[in-house]
Amino acid sequence: MDEGDQITITLTVDGLTSGIFYASDTDFAGGTAITGTDFRDALRGNTHLHGNTLGPYRVGDLSNFQRFNILADSQPEPDETIVLPVPRVNTAHPFHSTTDTFAYGEPLTITIRASDGYTPTPSFSIAVDDADTAEGDTAVFTVTLGGSAPAGGVTVDWAVSGAASASDYTVTGADTDGTLRFTALGSQTLNFAITDDAASEPAETIIVTLSNASAGSTIGTASATTTIAESDQPSARTLTVTGPATLTETDSGVESGNYTITLSRTAFSSATDVTWTVSHGTTVDADFVAATDRSGTVSFAASDTSQTFTLTIAGDDLNEAAETFSVQVSVADATADGGAAYGSPATTTITDDDTLTATLSGGGDSVAEGAAASLTVTLSGATHTADVVFNYNTDDAAGSLTL
Repeated sequence: MDEGDQITITLTVDGLTSGIFYASDTDFAGGTAITGTDFRDALRGNTHLHGNTLGPYRVGDLSNFQRFNILADSQPEPDETIVLPVPRVNTAHPFHSTTDTFAYGEPLTITIRASDGYTPTPSFSIAVDDADTAEGDTAVFTVTLGGSAPAGGVTVDWAVSGAASASDYTVTGADTDGTLRFTALGSQTLNFAITDDAASEPAETIIVTLSNASAGSTIGTASATTTIAESDQPSARTLTVTGPATLTETDSGVESGNYTITLSRTAFSSATDVTWTVSHGTTVDADFVAATDRSGTVSFAASDTSQTFTLTIAGDDLNEAAETFSVQVSVADATADGGAAYGSPATTTITDDDTLTATLSGGGDSVAEGAAASLTVTLSGATHTADVVFNYNTDDAAGSLTL
């Protein structure tokens, strides 16, 4: 619609099956046009509607329920809108008789076209072709100048922010020096070619923001963002520890074993601490020199695939059975940086080097009949930690001796 026009609004009722109803017109809902200044009710002169009763409506009725005069003025103005909701059925009206259920259409929007030599201000906006861009693809940022054609040209600056670094993309396009220059309405593009690398890294954003529009122009949409979708997310890595199958215990010294933690598949993308822990099988804490030989931490730098640590067992002179322990590894967050799984623990057996020697002495070479023979059993070497039982047999007797 143009200024000075008149518009007639028709209310259409579809699907009424019986009875009659009345409706109440409603106030305007939004729009940029101003009642009384830009338009008014052509019949009543109202600047807005006041709950007037419309009807009665019967099957097949249409109603030209309102006319508006669009007021002419000499002000340069942009396009303006009038938004008019659909009137609502007045079920409280004394002559309301239909039992039908009502639904309502969308509000009616009327546009008053710009006139009087209105010249819109040149305005910049920016958009990106895709909110997510894969490595190896190109994100296209389009800067558009709308409004009126600039006299002598206009400029706008652009800058990049976000988590992505300059090594993650290469920029080509109309102007890559940080300023776009327009001599006419239209669009210019900035093309961000995303680097396809083998590094494992989280998703990163590229944000292009407009600023410093030249005098006489404005900025509408000031920024646009795309996210680099990481194509090199590591597959689940496995942490495995290996070590010696056996360690031999000494009498008083110590024996050390080297254990290696190995990463299969993908290394960590940043420094990560890996904890190793001893689990007792038949060993006890005293079998190790110190608490630091029962647990510890090794640090993997980015891209490391293996690290080695050492634990030390304590020596003693006890005669004892072989003992076992196992070593397992873990990280604080098994889901971070692509996740981690764990292989089987490393199992080590401590073998004992402490030997007991039993010696039988005494009694002489012969004993007279009727006399007693005294024999001595002597244990030497290691200290025994449990009873040692000796069984003996003679021609006429058998028994045992416990030491």
